[in-house]
Amino acid sequence: MVGSGEAKKGSDKMDSIDLIQEMSTMTKAEMYVINVIKDNTVWNFDEDTKQHYSLGLAYLHPGKVFKTASDKRRFQKGMKILHSKDLAVKVGKDTYMMNPQALIPSRPMKALELYESLAVVPKGK
Repeated sequence: MVGSGEAKKGSDKMDSIDLIQEMSTMTKAEMYVINVIKDNTVWNFDEDTKQHYSLGLAYLHPGKVFKTASDKRRFQKGMKILHSKDLAVKVGKDTYMMNPQALIPSRPMKALELYESLAVVPKGK
């Protein structure tokens, strides 16, 4: 389990995610999304601490990331499923983010704050 294990404000849903269980039941499209986001995660450099860090944001430039139209469709299909499971969210144009409760970013609190400010409650929840 990763995450805080606490319920979100105003909800009885727990924040912790059984990542191993989720990964074992993922479709190929979901795994494709995870890998694309992982491979395109942006790393920043903090001048004060002289360390690299990431909030888990991935910028997906359409011409560089998706070689074919079927790659783009597979990504969209996987993203729809991951979003419904609250594991990923679209942040902006060509920008995506994994739920920091599922992954452990180098600045978890800052990443979680950003994710929660952008996250939309999935349909059907």
